[in-house]
Amino acid sequence: MTMIVNPFTFGSVTPSVNRMVFPLTYDERDSDNAITLTRAGSGPHITPAGFEGDGYSSRYTYASVPGWVSSSSRLTLACAVTAPLAPLQSARDELVSVCENNTNARQLLGLSVVADPRSAPEGAIAVRAWNGTQLEQIIGRPGWRYEFRSPVLSAGGYTAKPQAVLFLDADTVAFSVHLDDTESRVYKVRLSDGELLGEFTFGTSTYRHIANFARRSNGDVWASDYDTNKLVRLDLDASFSSGNAVILDVYDTSTLAPYVGSIEFVTVSGTEYLLLALYNTTEAGTHTYVINASLLGTATFTLGDQFKRFDLGRRIQGIAMRSGKMIIARNALYGVSGAVNGYIQEVDIVTAITSLTTNSTINATTNSSYLTGQWFGPSSYVEDVATPSN
Repeated sequence: MTMIVNPFTFGSVTPSVNRMVFPLTYDERDSDNAITLTRAGSGPHITPAGFEGDGYSSRYTYASVPGWVSSSSRLTLACAVTAPLAPLQSARDELVSVCENNTNARQLLGLSVVADPRSAPEGAIAVRAWNGTQLEQIIGRPGWRYEFRSPVLSAGGYTAKPQAVLFLDADTVAFSVHLDDTESRVYKVRLSDGELLGEFTFGTSTYRHIANFARRSNGDVWASDYDTNKLVRLDLDASFSSGNAVILDVYDTSTLAPYVGSIEFVTVSGTEYLLLALYNTTEAGTHTYVINASLLGTATFTLGDQFKRFDLGRRIQGIAMRSGKMIIARNALYGVSGAVNGYIQEVDIVTAITSLTTNSTINATTNSSYLTGQWFGPSSYVEDVATPSN
């Protein structure tokens, strides 16, 4: 654990830095041998992998932290922790915490495992801080790992918001960010080391909210645009080479409402279909369309072009095929109007296309056998979903 106070530069003056470092590898002291930690409980402690505890009955404490910790207006905590899936022992299980030494134990700064307020009683990792009130932000949920952030966080006063994801190979992804609906940029990143390999922009005049990517069996890459309700076929190599989106075809789906969100391709009985899910915040009029992929090109969609459509629920942000099943990323669960959970669901879409009639509903109560899995998402507002192979 490393705590750093005032690690900032103001003008040309670099403030002094105070820190405490606890290696926790075959020792129970800080790196300066000035602070001896006190064991609480009799569980496993120092191991070859570092300290092990449960945050409740097996933990380390130290009662008298230096005065600069409590008096500082800025406190930074850097730590490496692993939180296994285990029942909570108390209201919160501490991973690492700078807190008051009393029954209240108000955290100045810390990481804890808490009951996830959006999916209790499951646990989640939260960062907590005190500024007159106790602040809490969930930063990790069971089963999810966070790799890297967008190469740009803002531009021209606009916030970069990651949206569409496409695996180019097992170690390379392309993903889009929209800058508050003023521009969409696409980045190519290598996952193994986070290196930025290329980028291009759609510009600021149109296609300003690229929401999804999908690749056909013939290699064609399509993107859906929430801004115009259209799909565009891209030449990715030429786009990354030039720095600007090179668009080969535009498939106009603006006859659909309210917004075109998610796209993916699936082959059923030798025929390739486009799966196109609308994004809607209400349950009414929300459909996922099944369209023969041979109709794609520079054309306009009409309702007569659909092969089938299904009601899979509202707020679908991303879809992807994996092992013959359709993975859905959505903001909220169908039929729960007040829900703000992010969900990942699995649907047997191949069997549904073959067996169900058009306009059929698929959810936990209607045709539930086609809903083959459901998990909490990493956040309350999940976006696109993709897998290295389908």
